[in-house]
Amino acid sequence: MKKAIFLILVLLATNYTTVFSQDTRSADIPSDYEIASSNTVALTLRNADEKLVKKVWADYAKKNLRSKVMYDRKTKQNIAENAQMKHSDPVNLVYDVRPVGNDMSFSITFPGASSTNLPNGMTAKSAGSDNYQRNRAAREMLEDFAREVEREKIRIDLEAQEKQLKRYESDFEGLKKDNARYRKDIEEAEEKIRKSKESIIQNEKDQEAAQKLIQDQKRVVEEVRKKMN
Repeated sequence: MKKAIFLILVLLATNYTTVFSQDTRSADIPSDYEIASSNTVALTLRNADEKLVKKVWADYAKKNLRSKVMYDRKTKQNIAENAQMKHSDPVNLVYDVRPVGNDMSFSITFPGASSTNLPNGMTAKSAGSDNYQRNRAAREMLEDFAREVEREKIRIDLEAQEKQLKRYESDFEGLKKDNARYRKDIEEAEEKIRKSKESIIQNEKDQEAAQKLIQDQKRVVEEVRKKMN
């Protein structure tokens, strides 16, 4: 499962991208400044389709983030409302799902300041520190989400394999019924043959008796003829 999931941390403000699998640890995390410089964190899910990813995300957001997903027609964005990540205040997360070959790219974007767009009273250091903690929490959340996607893929595959097993079992039961019917046909045929053999024996005895009657009657007829002469 771990080998099938790869996580990409997309740092848009600095055009810095780091790719890592779930087997990697903190050594693959960019420096504090780099991870704090972006409002977007992205995940690449191997061999997943858009419908599955969106379904799992909606369930994950509801269960783990206490959030409801929606589509904002005004901004034309997909949003997870008031998402409650660990170590972070509730926030509206903009998320995006895009196909990349056989894979799906899933990203979340935070509103608010980056190191290139600071509100009044916030320094680059304080913004960077806040974003760093937030993005670390987001990365952990997406790693957990990736595992849920993989579990759902396995569940779907298991369901398909179980259905196939049931089809095989149904076919096997059909073959067993056919076998029983063939055996019954043979038994009935054998019984019919047995009765036919008995009938043949009786028929041959009846033929012998009939032939004797014919011979006896021929003699009677001959004797009557002689009386006519």
